[in-house]
Amino acid sequence: MKQARNKTIIITAILCMALGLSACQLPSATDKQDAAEEPELYLVDESVAAPEWTDSYTAEPKQVGDLRIMQISDPHYYSLRLTDQCTLYQNAMVSAAGRDALHIGEILDAFFDQMQQYAPDVLIVSGDLSMNGEKASHEDFAAYLRQFEKKGIQALVIPGNHDINSQSPWEIRGNRAIPTENVTPEEFEQIYADFGYNEAIYRDADSLSYVADLGKNCWAIMLDPSIYKDGNVKPGGILSKETRDWVSGVLEEAKVQGVRVISTSHQNLLVHNENFISGYTIVDGVSLVEKYIEEGVAINLSGHLHCMHTVDRRGVFYEVAMESISVWPNLYGQLDIREDGTLSFSTHATIHSSNSYAYMLDSTNRTLGSRFSEEGLTEDEISAMRDFVVQMNIAYFAGRLEPAEVYEKDRGYLLWKEKAPDSRNFEFIESIMQETCRDHTYIAPFRLEQQNK
Repeated sequence: MKQARNKTIIITAILCMALGLSACQLPSATDKQDAAEEPELYLVDESVAAPEWTDSYTAEPKQVGDLRIMQISDPHYYSLRLTDQCTLYQNAMVSAAGRDALHIGEILDAFFDQMQQYAPDVLIVSGDLSMNGEKASHEDFAAYLRQFEKKGIQALVIPGNHDINSQSPWEIRGNRAIPTENVTPEEFEQIYADFGYNEAIYRDADSLSYVADLGKNCWAIMLDPSIYKDGNVKPGGILSKETRDWVSGVLEEAKVQGVRVISTSHQNLLVHNENFISGYTIVDGVSLVEKYIEEGVAINLSGHLHCMHTVDRRGVFYEVAMESISVWPNLYGQLDIREDGTLSFSTHATIHSSNSYAYMLDSTNRTLGSRFSEEGLTEDEISAMRDFVVQMNIAYFAGRLEPAEVYEKDRGYLLWKEKAPDSRNFEFIESIMQETCRDHTYIAPFRLEQQNK
């Protein structure tokens, strides 16, 4: 960490996407053997008012021949069969990196009720279905998905980095964290057989990637770049040569049949922030994007970052990094593909009785409070700098930023610029300031080309 000019400022809080890769805080492997003690219950102040939230873009009404896809990502569902809801469980869920993990069941139920008003054809869940790969969590999440199928909505899943061969699946009872069953790739496929795998029109022999026929002349390439083979689990993503060759073959067949193609992955194909590449972006994902552009594939629906973000490649290919549905404002995506090939993407906030904003605010404040140390700053300066970072962090995760000139006038920003211009945090703040897109919650209509025969 570089020192600021004439000051010794130690700032170890990596304030944004570092939150995205941790699921929840639990005792270490040695701690779990100790006698259980009643920890102090940590309560989040849910009385804090959440900012008002309205959709930025409203799609045109659905017409006959249109295809409507809903997307959620990174629910990190934790089965209540694994816990007696002891204090350790509640504290662990509260510590889950800004997510309202304690109320994920309620949030998912509210999403199921509310998304039906938009009459979707398909639901895509882009990975990290479970908290930490617990078998019971997968089984219960699969049971949750069955209600979509009963409503005539095709539900499709892909695994994320927390889902298969997890090294930290826990059962939490009596204030103890006890190892529980994880799932292998074969078990994942079996549990979610009815949500993509049994109905796949093409399967990749080297991964859990597959192709789903969405109807209305459209296929989805459901990519599995997660790294979990032989128990070597890593957060990043990679596609083998065999999988890339398989994708090329699928695209050739799509061209022969004259169908449109979209793509889905957990990790991102494109870089969404230069400060966060390793562990977030699929290795050489850009080469697959170039292949997609060549073949007329115009969008990839991903997740993994836990924040709402979009990026494009030369204005002809877009990637959505869908926010975790447990992070305020609990967004879910709506991808509309019109019969004429026009595509648009919009989002909706999930309305539920818990205050997810309070959990995000509390988590960000605690992260900074525990990792922000200083010399040569007044308490007032520290407060202003912290408040600025907290609010920018929440806005960045929600995918809707104020204009740069608003932030530039903030006292907290001016203090960061003066007191810690060489810090890692200010580098990240500046990367946000320089983003040309300030609202990542929608993509205006553009054309998705049909493959030529």
